[in-house]
Amino acid sequence: PQITIEDNAGNIVANANSEISVSIASGTGGTLGGTTTIEAVNGVATFTNLLISGTAGISYTLAYSATGLVSASESLTVTAGVATRVQLVAPASGFNNGNAFRVQPLLRIQDATGNAVTSSSATVTASVSSGGVLLGTLTASASQGVVSFTNLGVFGTPGSVYTITFSAPNLLSASQTFLLTSGSSLVPTFAAPTPTIDGFTVQITNFNRIFSWTFALLEGSANAQISLGANGLLTVTGMEVGSSATISASTARNGFENGAATVSGSTLLAPKRPTFGPVTSTANGFRAQVTLYDASFTWRISASNGATASISSTGLITITDLNAGSTSDVTVTTSKTGFVSASATFSGTAIGATPTAPTQDVDINLLTDQVLYPLCAGGTSTNEGIANINDRTSKSKYLCFNSTSRLNSSYIRNSAGFYTANIGSKVVTGISFTSGDSDRARDPIIYSLFGCATMNGDCSPIVINGRTGISDLRNNVGATQSFLNKTPYNFYKVTFGALRTSWTDAMQVAEVVLIGTDANAAGLVPTFGVPTPTANGFTVQINNFNSSYTWRAVATNGGGVAIGGDGIISVTGLAPAASSTVVVTTSRAKFEDSSASIAGTALNAALIPTFAVATPTVDGFTVPITNYSGSYNWSTTVASGTATIIGNVLTVSGQSGSEQAVVTVTTERANYATGRAQVVATALTTGLTPNFGPSTGTATGFTVQVRNYSADYSWIVSSNTGSASINGSGLITVNGLAPGASANVNVTTSRTGAFTVIAQTSGKALIGSALTPRFALSVSTGDGFTAQILNFDSNYTWAGSAAAGQVVTVSETGLVTVTGVAVGRVATATITATRGGYVTGSNTISGTAVPPDIDSMGGQDIQLQVPVSAITSPTEVIVTIDIPVDAAPGTTTFTGSAVATDSVDQGLRTVKIGGVNGGAQVTNVSTPIAITIPASAGIGIPVYSPDGLTWLELSLLSAPNLPDGQEMGYYRYEDGTVVILTRKIGG
Repeated sequence: PQITIEDNAGNIVANANSEISVSIASGTGGTLGGTTTIEAVNGVATFTNLLISGTAGISYTLAYSATGLVSASESLTVTAGVATRVQLVAPASGFNNGNAFRVQPLLRIQDATGNAVTSSSATVTASVSSGGVLLGTLTASASQGVVSFTNLGVFGTPGSVYTITFSAPNLLSASQTFLLTSGSSLVPTFAAPTPTIDGFTVQITNFNRIFSWTFALLEGSANAQISLGANGLLTVTGMEVGSSATISASTARNGFENGAATVSGSTLLAPKRPTFGPVTSTANGFRAQVTLYDASFTWRISASNGATASISSTGLITITDLNAGSTSDVTVTTSKTGFVSASATFSGTAIGATPTAPTQDVDINLLTDQVLYPLCAGGTSTNEGIANINDRTSKSKYLCFNSTSRLNSSYIRNSAGFYTANIGSKVVTGISFTSGDSDRARDPIIYSLFGCATMNGDCSPIVINGRTGISDLRNNVGATQSFLNKTPYNFYKVTFGALRTSWTDAMQVAEVVLIGTDANAAGLVPTFGVPTPTANGFTVQINNFNSSYTWRAVATNGGGVAIGGDGIISVTGLAPAASSTVVVTTSRAKFEDSSASIAGTALNAALIPTFAVATPTVDGFTVPITNYSGSYNWSTTVASGTATIIGNVLTVSGQSGSEQAVVTVTTERANYATGRAQVVATALTTGLTPNFGPSTGTATGFTVQVRNYSADYSWIVSSNTGSASINGSGLITVNGLAPGASANVNVTTSRTGAFTVIAQTSGKALIGSALTPRFALSVSTGDGFTAQILNFDSNYTWAGSAAAGQVVTVSETGLVTVTGVAVGRVATATITATRGGYVTGSNTISGTAVPPDIDSMGGQDIQLQVPVSAITSPTEVIVTIDIPVDAAPGTTTFTGSAVATDSVDQGLRTVKIGGVNGGAQVTNVSTPIAITIPASAGIGIPVYSPDGLTWLELSLLSAPNLPDGQEMGYYRYEDGTVVILTRKIGG
């Protein structure tokens, strides 16, 4: 501020030299700085370095006073000053290793007195002290002067102290020191378990092989065995059908808290094994009812021998499409979600044949050649023909024959017929009748068949009041009537109950045929060896196993049973120490079914090892066995290295830190099932710490080579600015940076069985190459000269300088103008081109100040602008031709023209210059003429024609000047602009 000492009229008192002092009259918290008391000179006091510090937004009143004078004052409001520092206003908290800070830091850009500089958008970069790796986004830009980080964290050694520094260019930095605690635990999470027949499987959804995993059986099936797949699939086996188990899973890793969780699962439920009621034969198959049918299950049914099988909604199984007397085996399977599938079989036979396939075909009458005895009611006859009823002829045979007619009721009733002698043990399953050759009135209509234990004694009915089916036709063989009979007899009896008419003198029939086969032989009764107990059942050998028989078995107490081709019975699904009785049945054609039973007991429950959390060592790990018992024999297996058990501690050694070790621990004891469990863990390893080479800048970023790159590891790279990638040889490439901008790159290495390692490197993008100005020939002016910048680019800032007193300007089109040069004097101007992110380029141009002469060409160059275009192209190219003064005597006139010579080379652009002096053609000049063709013309090698017919290529010059003795040549600038220099004209 400037203070004047005035009189009452407001005039400055020129001879006043009082001391003026300034102070804060009002406003709190303010402080004045600089010189606060100065002496007036000629009535004026000027403060040159006065400043005020205070809280932004507060108004202050300054009072200016001097002894004996009325004071003056002014009011002002303090605003934030220039940004000077980064201030931590809300520190971070929650420093868990490898995790983002629970509370992220908040910073503010401030001036020297602590005011927030709300206009600042400074970029703040976070860094961490040695030994730690900073995670997350490492830079943040201020908004309204406030800087917020969102995901910062540190990976290092728990228990160590680290310091994070927050810095910004040209500002004082801020920092925070903290103690790093262990990383958050990995608490296992699980998908839904999938039940199996003897256990379940469950996927660990957050499985990570970097951690060591241990598993233990907490409750449930004591026979459960646990295994872990490479991708985190947990498999539990050895459980009883319908049982459940709870498994604990624990995780451990150096520098991280231990994690634990449990998962429970169940096996499939016990199967519903189909059972069946009696089998009823039908004409083309048979039927059987499923006992205890349950419609909630899915029932599948199939039948052999070409039969069609179906099951109704009530469980009635119907078999059809069988030939008469044919047998079919039926298989029925049940299934339901959550249950073990089960199946059972039974057999049946269609009506018309024996229920079992005969060993011989009996197609003759069982009565043939057998002794038969007549049965005649109410009278006697000397002409009975029953003895020949089996002679296989159609001649009538008579029963109860009399010479005079008798009432039918008197002579023909149920006791009329015949019986056999001992025909051997036969199973009769069919009968047929052949009509006689006499009066049809004597044909029997009703018959009954009996099987007898003795001749005509102790008889049991097989068919009662059946129809003979005798035809009205004479000597006609009736259809065979089949029936189900499984009981063999040595004696049979046939009686007749009625004739075709109500009375006659006799009964006649030509032939009676009994159809059947020999009775079955005795069946095979199974015999057994000594049962061998197993973990969930037992096995036993069938001593008299014969594969010619069909073997079926059923087990009690919920056990499943199977018979192998070697005759070994296997019973499964039993609880530890549970017993079951197996009933084994044999069947074979022409043999009676036979059965026997055998009982067995499963082993006592296995001791399944359970483990505490594993502790990694240099070459393996140790883990306590939590249910160790000296009553068992303990053994271990491991793919490599060694695994030993001393006391209750399992020690694994000889392992590589790059691989996890899977150790199987087995327990054995007499009369107990074998127990097995697995523990999966890894040895200590530091992983692969990247070793970086130097960074090499590029136009948009930089590259860094990882010196110890290994394809055995997975690599993840990220950059706080731009984008980062890594190729198969370990070259990190960062793109998207502004010229000269830097970036930090986080590099993460991981590998199965190795700890993840995070390292950081940085680099900087190149600054762009300089743009070196190039000029056309200078044009003299009265007080300097002008020159066009040929490679002018408006993206650059252009400036010029020259000797003292000379002024240099560059126009918006790139025209350099130098003024302030004495007439006849040569001046040199330096032109610079600057651009953010690029090296500054410069070059010099010289010219002579020559006053303009409008009456003469002397001292003034001639510039022709010739538009050139080809017939085939709409493009117009402006070619500039500079003709130096000394190349053009005052009486010389020049002409310029452009033509398109498509006949020579389609699209060829041609420039012609002619000169005449005193009526004579000018063909040579001493100083070269410059022809400038812009880059937009896109020309290749310039050519010229000495005669208009032949075209010759110009030679390329190493600099934009024509050496003495050379008549023509061209120079090409970096941007494609071509300058042709020639001493020849008129061609």
